Amino acid sequence: VVVSVPANGDCFFHIVLTGIKDIIQQTTGDSQPESNTDTDRRSLKAPPMKKRKQDGFANEVSKELNDRENPKNNSTKKFSNYISIPSLRNLVADKYSEEVFNLMVAAGQVPCTARTIPSFDSFKTKLKFEKAFADEHCIGIISSTFSIAFLILDDNIGGKPTAYWNSGESHDLLNKQDGKVKRLPQYYLTLRLGRQHYSGIRFGDSLIQDSNNLHPQISTFWKKEIEKILT
Repeated sequence: VVVSVPANGDCFFHIVLTGIKDIIQQTTGDSQPESNTDTDRRSLKAPPMKKRKQDGFANEVSKELNDRENPKNNSTKKFSNYISIPSLRNLVADKYSEEVFNLMVAAGQVPCTARTIPSFDSFKTKLKFEKAFADEHCIGIISSTFSIAFLILDDNIGGKPTAYWNSGESHDLLNKQDGKVKRLPQYYLTLRLGRQHYSGIRFGDSLIQDSNNLHPQISTFWKKEIEKILT
């Protein structure tokens, strides 16, 4: 089910927020109050699904992710601290790297002229309050903070599937291969991107899918991209 959100600059954060509320509700059984910017999802939500029986690649993914040395982190508890778009934007602004900002200015990816180059502080203020579009660094911060890999279907380049996973701060360990430790995502969230606007894709009863119980359509369609993350 495609979950549409307003094209007001908050689309990425809005979808992440909707997914977070799904996780909180499924884990605790409590519904979080909807904000004014929440989409009316009553007509979009599919009936709850039973635990899925997986086979083939889906089974391999579950086996890989269950074989971890450390227990799952307290990401659900962390989710509960971010149940609004402003809280997600504050998170991104606080963790945004000044080095990345300077590189973006040099690359011409920050709208400015030679006389109107914004300061890093003003850029962070815009991230917090002016509904600035979520760039790759923003997505990376959300990815590593919540241990979410984003599966993006990009209509701008012919519907090419891309997996985005930033393991930077994830404490959800791991896959050991050849003596190397690899950090793996605990969750997956599927997005559709077209003309700088994101929509979410809900499978079953959730936007955010637990890596140990991936919907068969995800494990099949995104097989190659997920394998790149796991290996």
